[in-house]
This record gives sequence, C-alpha cells and structure tokens, in this order.
Amino acid sequence: MGQTATEADEVHPVELSVYSIMSSELDELYQSIDDLRQSQALLVLTLRKLRDSLRSEHSILQDKTEMIQPLNQMKELDERLAKIRKRFDLMLSRNNVLAKSEE
Repeated sequence: MGQTATEADEVHPVELSVYSIMSSELDELYQSIDDLRQSQALLVLTLRKLRDSLRSEHSILQDKTEMIQPLNQMKELDERLAKIRKRFDLMLSRNNVLAKSEE
C-alpha cells in the first residue's frame, strides 16, 4: 500500500493550515521588526540632531571671545556713568549750598 507520486506531492490539509497560520504570524512579525527598525532610524536621526544642536549651543556659550568687546563697552559705560553720578552729586550739593545761602 505504497503512496503514488501524486499522493506524496500533495500537502496534507493540516500541514497547509499550520503553514497558513505560521506564515501570517511571521509576516506580521517581519512587519513589526521593519517598523521597529524604521522608528529606531528616526530616533537615531533625532538624537543626532539634538546632540549637534547642544554641541553648537555649548560652543557658543563657551566662546568668550565674542563677548569681550560688549563686556569692555559695558565696563566703559559703567565708568562713564560713575563719573556722571559724581558730577551730578557735586552739582546737587553746590545747588543746595546756594539755596541755603539765599535764604
């Protein structure tokens, strides 16, 4: 009671059902893995952009040569303001003396 060649080549219905179930699950698994890889690639790109942005900001904050001239200007303005205040206080005291002498 041997099997003929055509009977041996046929796929048993149970085997066909198992293959169908497994192939569908495998396709979903491959799709999930592909989606995961794509999201990882996007995440890596986003992280690289953030890293580059932070490096750029850090270098700007650490580069004090750009701030030397404005800081020097502020120092000069502060010194001029101090001189003007002294002059104003002197003029105010003279005015007070003159006002007292006129009374």
